[in-house]
Amino acid sequence: MHSPQPDITGEMMVIPLFEAVVYPKSRTKFKVGPATGKMLLAAVNSAGSTYAVGLAAREGTDPSEASADSLYPVGSLIEIAHVQPANDGYLIFGEAVARVKATRLIEADGLFSAVCEPVPDHFDLDEGTRAELLAKIRAVIRDVSGHFQGSEQFTRPIEKMDSIDQIMGFVMPFLPVDLAEKQELLEIASVRGRYTAFLDLLTRVKEGIEIRIEVAKKTSDKVGKANREAMLREQLKVIQDELNGCDGSSGEDGYRERIERSTMPEEVRKKALAELKKLESGGSQHHESQGIRNYLDLLLDLPWTVEEKKIIDINEARQVLESNHNGLEKVKERIIQHLAVMKLKEEKQGSILLFAGPPGTGKTSLGKSIADALGRKYVRISLGGVKDEAEIRGHRRTYVGSLPGRIIQGMKKAGTKNPVFILDEVDKLAVSYSGDPASALLEVLDPEQN
Repeated sequence: MHSPQPDITGEMMVIPLFEAVVYPKSRTKFKVGPATGKMLLAAVNSAGSTYAVGLAAREGTDPSEASADSLYPVGSLIEIAHVQPANDGYLIFGEAVARVKATRLIEADGLFSAVCEPVPDHFDLDEGTRAELLAKIRAVIRDVSGHFQGSEQFTRPIEKMDSIDQIMGFVMPFLPVDLAEKQELLEIASVRGRYTAFLDLLTRVKEGIEIRIEVAKKTSDKVGKANREAMLREQLKVIQDELNGCDGSSGEDGYRERIERSTMPEEVRKKALAELKKLESGGSQHHESQGIRNYLDLLLDLPWTVEEKKIIDINEARQVLESNHNGLEKVKERIIQHLAVMKLKEEKQGSILLFAGPPGTGKTSLGKSIADALGRKYVRISLGGVKDEAEIRGHRRTYVGSLPGRIIQGMKKAGTKNPVFILDEVDKLAVSYSGDPASALLEVLDPEQN
């Protein structure tokens, strides 16, 4: 190989190169069809070697549909030293010795030939700058290959190459860049421009690989953290099951799954998960475990969604009131007016009716009739004799035997968010050293003004 450059003024055989660009001063191997391979084999056998022009086909070109228009005009003059038969064709071994340009392409019977002219380098680079670029190119290649295991076999030959063109021909087939960019690099006649463009290309590839590695590492860290948490949670569950087997308790009772399936608002769900985390970390022997369980049970049992609303029918409501109550015309008329207003307002907010009168006049039973007329659940709690405001607000969870307030208990009992709720015997609320339950009730009914 390295024989004197031949005369290329006449027609020369053209070898289309698919998905590849060959650079001068680089060894190459590629496959050709049977017809081209036989011609090259005959030429090599008769003269020891032969020359052909390698022109890259544009990206996406099908080998069976290659034409003169699908080939780039600038390519490499390849000295072919060996031709080896292979499946469905021949393997060609050679070395690119110079850059040439096809001034006229000829196609005949599926074979290509061309009249070419040389494309000499424009030497505009001093030796000091060349050595500096060579050092930077080697450093970038070392940085890139350092990310891949077993890359020493790839970088070892590069350290022995003193020609940037040799390194370019050795490295470019492995770089993940478009064929058009590889061809553009080949066509640069300026030595300084070509070497600088090669360094910029290597730097861009290096930065892209580092970004992908960083993203992959972060993703792996997140997945690893999630897997670690799941494994630790499973181990904790096994440990708690062992402990619960000793003391007869029932563990977490599937709280996490029940909370995720529930229809509670997001802020309530976050609070429930925070309490569950305390329960999981403290275990069944923790002094707050029973209180946390009671609190979670309450949150899971409360009706967080409204049942399907029934359209208010004024005539039906009037018939229900008339059938259940004889007399009380003013009261029934006032209830009908209130229901009419609720229908017009489309029940955008709750409303309160106050019934006052002697015992036995039907105050409580009127509430039951309103529930029947609206098609809603009916809940009644009696406030007679209540002295402790905790009965209204609920006890602090830190107290032994703490319970939610009577209103929350009534909502839990109703099983829906919009029942007809009767607060019976409000006038019999008492005041004691435990606080003022009437003020607590007022705060519940009208919090914005009290």
